[in-house]
Amino acid sequence: MIIVKSIEADGVTHELTFKFGTMCQAERQLGKPLPDVFSGGMGFDTISVVFWAALGGKMSIDESNDLIDRAGVSKVLPVVSEGIADYFGSGSGGE
Repeated sequence: MIIVKSIEADGVTHELTFKFGTMCQAERQLGKPLPDVFSGGMGFDTISVVFWAALGGKMSIDESNDLIDRAGVSKVLPVVSEGIADYFGSGSGGE
C-alpha cells in the first residue's frame, strides 16, 4: 500500500509518500525498527526522519528540518502521524 499526503510551505506543496521503502529508509536512519520507535511515542528525531524519508530523500535531513520549521510543526505532526497510521492500517486512508 502506498499512502500519499501533502504539506505546504512557502507556497509550495510537498508530497509525502508513505510506502515500504520509506519505512526502510527511516529505520536505517534511526538505527532501529519503527514499531519499536512508535511504541514509545514519536519524538522529534522520529518525526524528522520519517518526514525526510517520506519526501523521498530529495534533500538533506537539515533541509527537511528547515522545511518542517517553515511549514510549522503543528501542521507537519498530524500529516506524518496520519501517514504512518494509514500505512500501517490504523488510520482513515490516503488522500
